[in-house]
Amino acid sequence: MRLAVVLGLVAFAVYLGSFRTIQSIDSNTNALLAYSLVRDHDAYLDEYSADRARISYWSFPVGGHEVAPYPPGAALLATPVVALGALAGIVPPQAAAITIVAKAAGALAAAGSVVFVFLLAARTAGRRLGLVVAALYAFGTVTWPISGGALWQHGPAQLFLSMGLLWLHPATPPRWRARSGLAFGLATICRLTDGAFALAAFAYVVLTRRRLLSRFVWWAIPSALLLLGYDWAVLGDPLDLRYLAFNFAKDGGDKNLLLGLAGNLFAPDRGLFVYSPFLLFAAYELVRRAGRRDRLAAYLRPQLLAAVALLTLYAASVDWWGGYGYGNRYLADALPLLSLGLALWLRRSWRHLWARAALAVTGATSVFVFALGALVYDWAGWSWETRRAVPQAALQWTLDPAQILYTAANARFDGVTMVSVTLAAAAGLFLVRLWMVSGPKRPAARGERRAGALRPA
Repeated sequence: MRLAVVLGLVAFAVYLGSFRTIQSIDSNTNALLAYSLVRDHDAYLDEYSADRARISYWSFPVGGHEVAPYPPGAALLATPVVALGALAGIVPPQAAAITIVAKAAGALAAAGSVVFVFLLAARTAGRRLGLVVAALYAFGTVTWPISGGALWQHGPAQLFLSMGLLWLHPATPPRWRARSGLAFGLATICRLTDGAFALAAFAYVVLTRRRLLSRFVWWAIPSALLLLGYDWAVLGDPLDLRYLAFNFAKDGGDKNLLLGLAGNLFAPDRGLFVYSPFLLFAAYELVRRAGRRDRLAAYLRPQLLAAVALLTLYAASVDWWGGYGYGNRYLADALPLLSLGLALWLRRSWRHLWARAALAVTGATSVFVFALGALVYDWAGWSWETRRAVPQAALQWTLDPAQILYTAANARFDGVTMVSVTLAAAAGLFLVRLWMVSGPKRPAARGERRAGALRPA
């Protein structure tokens, strides 16, 4: 556990030390809701309407009030950090309320997810390989520039999803497996689409661990009541889904399921496997292991189906690319599951030189790509997105220039950026040293026997 906490602290330092700040309409809305909960003890955004020119946000009119359309999980999780910011006098419309305080809350949640991803990967493949998985998850995916860069819904959702996957794991004691109901429920009130993973966990318990069912449900009930009660009190409907429906009805997009599927995975300016190519190994291993007949396969199959459902839902939406941004934000919530897949692949393939070489090349490429996104991408001016009058759907496929190459070519290394780069480089060297002293490359034979379902074919 100590090593996991160290990893989380390193990730938090790097995330917070990435001084490129994001002011997106989505993340701003979560931040303003958190401030309203802390300062006004309500969920209304009315007090910020006069400052919309300074801080953009999204709201629905409900009962004469401006209301954030999102579920409240991310804002609720941020309230302790926001309360500290308010005590220090940092409040909206000050930019620091968004770019420092709310970012710190998002970075803390994302770093927490790194802790649980490491614990999950270490349970599967041992501490040393678990460290590799956690490092790539932390710095080779959108967890760095997106989840750790602002108070989106993704960081808190990834925290609770990784927690749920760890607690539900077949090698986890039964009392903790039941508590996974709480973790998956909390993920759902952070991001509604993550209810797919919660339903997958419920299906797994019903089909294979029925003795845990009543306790699993009891642990899940508080989250369900909180979400239903919030929607009823604030939005006027306990089953309010208008923010999800909006993504399928708004103008200016391009609803094409096949294009959305291909784009989310392989578009040169948005594809998951373009920005994080090492995840190809993870996806392959998840599919391979889910097809077997053992405890681990029974645990993986529903979660893999939930990830496919998530991909399909976003692919069918009007803006399958997720608006302005860097990398594939929409699939961030599948990253804890993909990290488990990577741990399984490493557990089976690490002894092969070709596998180590392939991971080194793809992993280093991914970290470089997301270092660009976190440290030098133009989050303020969105210059790549706005430099040409090209429809956003078509822009995700352009190579003239591709987003990654444009970001690299237009990088500006001022003094602040150099501080961020130095901090990230120091963290990388520290992680390498940690890997060298963190124990054997493979888990002991006793660990293999205990988690027999994890033994490679």
